[in-house]
Amino acid sequence: MPPSWQRILDTQDRNDSIKLARGCTDCGWRGWARGLDWDHVRGRKVTTIANMIGRGHPWSAIESEMTKCEVVCANCHRVRTIVRNALRASRSLDPAVPRDVRRADER
Repeated sequence: MPPSWQRILDTQDRNDSIKLARGCTDCGWRGWARGLDWDHVRGRKVTTIANMIGRGHPWSAIESEMTKCEVVCANCHRVRTIVRNALRASRSLDPAVPRDVRRADER
């Protein structure tokens, strides 16, 4: 196996350990690392953690992106996303919400 692949696998193992240690922020589940996601909740998302790992980004860059996230299980992540998207849609349709209050990605 090429060293670059081994580094990616080692980084994925490190990522899995962190996710399992934290567990789901919402429900506490920690049954399987690959069933836990990084949900971007702060700052501007550069890309997904999985994409950064797969492309061999340095650990410091991955850690920096992790600080913008919470670990949630796939089920809770789906619920969060549905609620978040519904909120964005209602804001974009509500003329009472001033445009400058809306997030930049909603404009």
